[in-house]
Amino acid sequence: MARLCRVYEQMNTPTFIFMIATYWVGGSAPTEGGRFLANGQVYRNNEFVAAHRTLPFGTLLHVCLRRQCVSVVVKDRGPFLPKMDPERRIDLSYGAAKALDMLHDGRQRVRVSVPMPAPRPEIEPIQREVQRALLQ
Repeated sequence: MARLCRVYEQMNTPTFIFMIATYWVGGSAPTEGGRFLANGQVYRNNEFVAAHRTLPFGTLLHVCLRRQCVSVVVKDRGPFLPKMDPERRIDLSYGAAKALDMLHDGRQRVRVSVPMPAPRPEIEPIQREVQRALLQ
C-alpha cells in the first residue's frame, strides 16, 4: 500500500517546462480575416487556444506568466519561426495573451504544465473488507 501511495504522489505533481510564448491577433471569422486552424475549426481570437508543433490536438495546458495562469487547449500547429527550438515554443491566442497581460510584449518566457488528473482510490479492496466485516 505504501508503494501505491508514492505512485499517486508522483502522478499528482505535474511537471512543467519553460517555453517562449508568442500570440497572434487575427480576426474572429473567415470574412474578417480569421483563419482555419489545423484541426479544421475557425480561429476565434477570444478563445483560449494554443498552437504547438508536436503536442496532440486537444491537449490541455496550464500556461503561467508571473502569477497569472490560464488553461489553453492545443488546436493548431506552429509557430514556424526560424532559429527557434520547436519544442520550446508555443503560440497563444489573443484572448489567452490578454488574460496573461502579455500584450505589451510580443514574446514572454512562460511556464507550461500538463495538469495531471487526481488519482482514483482503489474501490475493490475496500469493498472486500466491507464484505468480510458483514459476514462476520
